[in-house]
Amino acid sequence: GLPRVDAVLAMRGAGYAADAADAQGFASLLATMLSEGTARHDSKAIAEAAQGLGGTVGASAGSDGISLSGNALASHATQMLALLGEIARLPTFPDDEVRLAQANALQSLKAAEAQPGYKAERALAQAIYGNHPYARTQPTEASIQAVTPQALRAAHAARFRPDHGLLVV
Repeated sequence: GLPRVDAVLAMRGAGYAADAADAQGFASLLATMLSEGTARHDSKAIAEAAQGLGGTVGASAGSDGISLSGNALASHATQMLALLGEIARLPTFPDDEVRLAQANALQSLKAAEAQPGYKAERALAQAIYGNHPYARTQPTEASIQAVTPQALRAAHAARFRPDHGLLVV
């Protein structure tokens, strides 16, 4: 039991449902890339800063939003909130990090497609939701390869707005 503070910034309207029909799973890459570089820190510096505060940072996408989270020792809560704010407001989506994320996503996709459960989830979502965006949460090879730093920057500008955010500490 060390005293720890957890913070989650939930961005409504930033998840898979906001993805274009031909960009399945885009929100997942957007979430993954948030902590891979900001105007002030590269990905290594962000990870080291979080560890130095006794915590971690991360992000994930859901059907309706993206959640950016972080935790730290209570004595470093102010610094962790500042780091989360920087990640949420100033991501740069560096070209080399985007290429690496694409390569990792393509490998993960290949591994996932070999699993019957993954195929079943895709088929079930299609059966339940039909043409609705909720049916398009899993990326395709083409949608992963189509991601660009410019597309990530544009999506971030459109989806990460103060009126869509909820911060829970």
